[in-house]
Amino acid sequence: MNAGQSVIASLDIKISKLKRRYEIFTHNGKKATGLLLKDFAKKMEDYGAGELIINSIDRDGTCIGYDFNLIDEFNQNLNIPFTILGGARDYNDFKKIVERFHPCGIGAGSIFVFKGKHKAVLIQYPTIEEKHRILNI
Repeated sequence: MNAGQSVIASLDIKISKLKRRYEIFTHNGKKATGLLLKDFAKKMEDYGAGELIINSIDRDGTCIGYDFNLIDEFNQNLNIPFTILGGARDYNDFKKIVERFHPCGIGAGSIFVFKGKHKAVLIQYPTIEEKHRILNI
């Protein structure tokens, strides 16, 4: 077993208003660190992280879709698996992410909880048939 497999770095990302680039934030997205995503993610890999969890603060809870540009930003230069969070619109978003980026994980919350134009709270999960149809398994 690779020791790095048990080291996971979780990064909260949002677009810096001043620099218009993906930046690492702390304190629930309130404090900019000045660290750019692609540089910091590579540093985490170099330090031995075996996986990255990337959370798009800008899209978290919005149900407007994952930020493909964000994933491209860090995925081009890394050789470790990642999980992406923030913005899932529907089950087809899962398929798009898997086909294009092959992550080790996908996070979603709001699409399982909020439904309809009034965003009523309704806990739901995809059926086995939906999973198979969406993921072609």
